Amino acid sequence: MSRTPPHITDHALIRYLERVVGLDLSAHRRAIADRVANAVALGASAVVSEGFKYMLTDSAVTTVRRAHSERRLPAWQEGRCPDCRRRPGERHAPTCSSCGDVS
Repeated sequence: MSRTPPHITDHALIRYLERVVGLDLSAHRRAIADRVANAVALGASAVVSEGFKYMLTDSAVTTVRRAHSERRLPAWQEGRCPDCRRRPGERHAPTCSSCGDVS
């Protein structure tokens, strides 16, 4: 009998790092804020710093990614579900309708 490992949400992972591991998230928030402060003041939608691109919406940092990543294939070409973009073998989003699997 094979068991599917439990899905760990990003929220749970962050709380684990903060409360169990003892990672000081506020220090990292300040570091990010320092990197993007000028761009936010100028109304930018993104800023690149030390090889990473910080995406901005209003005054919020919404995501961070590598500034120069390899070109990715569209979701459907790399075998991902076109609706929820999950990879084969990953749990699908509850609202996924394209793949027919709502597990």
